[in-house]
Amino acid sequence: MQSSSSACGTSAPRNLIIRKNAEGSQGRKVTLLSNNFRINFKKQSLKIFQFDLAIVDPKKKSEETASSVPSKFVCDEVYQQLNLGPMWAYDGKKNLYSPSEEPLDIIRKCTVGRTTYDVTVKGPVADTSIKDIYDAMKTVGGVIPIDAVNALNIVLSQGFNNGSYVTIKRNFFNADQRAPNFPGGLKLYSGISASITPTKDFGITIKVLKTHQVMYPGGTLLDFLKTNLENSNGGGRGGGRQGGTRQLPRFLDNRQIRYFNGVLKGLKVETKHLRYKRKYTITGVHSGSAESTTIEDLGISVTQYFKGTYNKTLSYPDLPLVKAGGKTKLPMELCTLLPNQPYFTSLDSAQQRDMIRKACQKPDEKMGDILNSALEVSDVTSEFTQSSYGFEINPKAIELSGRVLAPPKMDPTNNVNRGAWTMSTVKSSGKIPAQVKLGFVCLLPQHRYSEDLHGQFLRYIDQQAKALKIEILGARLPLRFSTIDRLEQTVKQMESKYNFIILDNNDSSYGKAKLTELFERRTQCIKLQTIQKICGINSNPRNSRPARPDMNTMDNVLKKLNAKAGGVNFGIYVQGLPQKIFNEPVMILGADVTHFTRSDQKPSIAAVVATCDPTAAKYISRVKALYQRASECPWSILET
Repeated sequence: MQSSSSACGTSAPRNLIIRKNAEGSQGRKVTLLSNNFRINFKKQSLKIFQFDLAIVDPKKKSEETASSVPSKFVCDEVYQQLNLGPMWAYDGKKNLYSPSEEPLDIIRKCTVGRTTYDVTVKGPVADTSIKDIYDAMKTVGGVIPIDAVNALNIVLSQGFNNGSYVTIKRNFFNADQRAPNFPGGLKLYSGISASITPTKDFGITIKVLKTHQVMYPGGTLLDFLKTNLENSNGGGRGGGRQGGTRQLPRFLDNRQIRYFNGVLKGLKVETKHLRYKRKYTITGVHSGSAESTTIEDLGISVTQYFKGTYNKTLSYPDLPLVKAGGKTKLPMELCTLLPNQPYFTSLDSAQQRDMIRKACQKPDEKMGDILNSALEVSDVTSEFTQSSYGFEINPKAIELSGRVLAPPKMDPTNNVNRGAWTMSTVKSSGKIPAQVKLGFVCLLPQHRYSEDLHGQFLRYIDQQAKALKIEILGARLPLRFSTIDRLEQTVKQMESKYNFIILDNNDSSYGKAKLTELFERRTQCIKLQTIQKICGINSNPRNSRPARPDMNTMDNVLKKLNAKAGGVNFGIYVQGLPQKIFNEPVMILGADVTHFTRSDQKPSIAAVVATCDPTAAKYISRVKALYQRASECPWSILET
């Protein structure tokens, strides 16, 4: 997804979006709106010329700077100081682009902070033509020149940068928007994902989507610290209070220091204790405080240094210092987080839930947002792209013709009601045998999950199991209480082969709970709020309306139990479709992978699911942790 640092290089294959000629004859004709929008060029002969930009710190060795690029902040500051003119586009690294082939050979010095860089601009070193893209699209098997597509993407990005947008790869966010709060003292920004996409039937287009990004809102570092104190104590990143109502502690313990070291690393801060504003990039959190850390050259503490040099009396001398590159260490109370910085740390379950809740849209709402986003792209970038490069975006969505086919049929006893399947029974029960006992482990305190509530939950299990014709022959073991740290030991001591694990509503320990399946124990995690919903208990104290027992939720719980026990909930029949899917043995596969961020020590988690019966009702699954080792390939073969 990220643009290449050398955009004008060897051409690479790129797939075209191709409209099929065969429109078919079955089903109802409809007009479809795509999220692609045409780009209108004044001249298809447009050429874009590439220039090399080198930013070198003379204090560093030449072999270190040969292939390295300074920070984005330094690169942007240098580009502003060059003041090349309104027609230039910059990729933020080593490449400049212009519609003019007038040669440049600039050598100058640019100062950013305390460092003076040697800057050179030379070129043009390469050029690319829009005509090359059109020629490739007209040729059968033609190869789309990736350098030309990348050059157009960078020109488009520059149009957003000129409009004071925050750019993250191919995503663009208006810095002035009123973003809603997000757990952990953060903000959830909505923006536009826009990228150049060549198509066979519609020429060069731009693909537009609505996107979201969690960002730091800015403000003092102490306010951010105060907001996330609960999270640093192990409460999960999603549990932070908004507004920072907690009091700051006098010092931080080792666990809190490790937490903030991971969260703050890479963020940019600004200080004002000098006679000018100075920006730094945080490289970590120091274990020592301003009071306990001594400046070796001066033989005094950091607290004494700021008092004697800047007449600053620190209010929190026992809080840890933040590291800002080299030997630089700064007191937290002097730092201000710069706004609109992306949050790249992996989200916990509570934050993921909040992200999904705020980003989910109905299809018509999503299409409306895409059309509005295309208008925004046109309004923000057209002045730059049209005046300097001679192209503009047509904000009218490309229309396609299609047909609505009859849906595949499920079991004849199951009907559709208002677009949803109503399944009042299961196709075949797993007949959970008597030797498979059901266990119940609660990770909540006993005062929050009472024996009365548990007994009510068990009665609804029995009642709905009979209604769904799911035979549960095994006994129910007594309710056990445990903690997430002792869960594995608790489950190993139980005789049950299938365990319900009851979690808190905001608990982020789901992943650890599922790991108990590694020693051949089936688990089903269920939240307290779900049990209350099943039993007709209103879990929201602000809602005074009486609640009813929710048997639909109970049905879903039991059908998971039935599927894991080897039963079949429903089957798929493809009667009436032109595709003969199940005429021969077919296996439907699903796969996913999760990569952890900011750590090379954590594995990637890969999972695959495959059907193993004629109606896609039964399936087998495998989960595998893949570690990156220099001597091994990071892949694995799963055998059944």
